[in-house]
Amino acid sequence: MTTLNDIYGNAVSTASQKALDAFNDAMRLIRTYHGDPIAILKGRLVGLVLFGLYSSMGYVGTWMTIVILIVLAVLLPWLLGRSLRFRLHNSSYRGLRFKFHGTTKQAYWIFLAMPIFIVVMMSFNQLPSEQSKIYKWYAFTLDNWLHPCADPSMCSALKTNL
Repeated sequence: MTTLNDIYGNAVSTASQKALDAFNDAMRLIRTYHGDPIAILKGRLVGLVLFGLYSSMGYVGTWMTIVILIVLAVLLPWLLGRSLRFRLHNSSYRGLRFKFHGTTKQAYWIFLAMPIFIVVMMSFNQLPSEQSKIYKWYAFTLDNWLHPCADPSMCSALKTNL
């Protein structure tokens, strides 16, 4: 374990070092991690492959980019749910183990469907002014869908994305 004395030499007093060591020992007893190193390595390799897929989107054609995005959108909620289950199952706080009761269906709802639902729902929101960027529900309106180019920045953003 690297200590402050290793970094700063004798600048740190012995009493400060003892207090720091006592704090580190107490924190080690309070929260512990019981993860299998091989399982952690497998998870990091999967993450590295997914990051490689994401990074390669700028170098492949449009259709391949769409395929990669669909694959990532389908896999990501499942992987996030599994990683939360793994992390909480292998953690303990003062000797108590955590449990994660989330299902794959709930993970897809939270990580995939809920953000889409919120964006669609907020598109029916009537903001009090054009300058207001506070995302709070004010009133229901269909004007955003009936006149999509009333705000010129919306049409320019749509053209940029398409």
